[in-house]
Amino acid sequence: MADLPGLMKQYGYFDDGNFQPEVAQMCLDAAKEYLTGADVREPAGGSALYNLACYMLANHWYENRGVVAIGTVQGNIAMGVQSIIWQLSDGTSEGEGGG
Repeated sequence: MADLPGLMKQYGYFDDGNFQPEVAQMCLDAAKEYLTGADVREPAGGSALYNLACYMLANHWYENRGVVAIGTVQGNIAMGVQSIIWQLSDGTSEGEGGG
């Protein structure tokens, strides 16, 4: 996965001129950590589904950084990301997923 906030910017369609790449990178890094904490590792060779989960989380946290507590995922975003996490993991409850 490219760690470029520019790709996140393209994904999120930030056109207001106030895009903050450092904050976007922090959100993207946090999204990767969130997935690691959910026992989902970045697949060798890349994965569009993994990238989508990262960008969904990062954009959510970037857009709502003054509204929600860092590290929380709420509403529709949680359901979408949870579905991706399940697909990328092997479905074990012992935390041995990693797809």
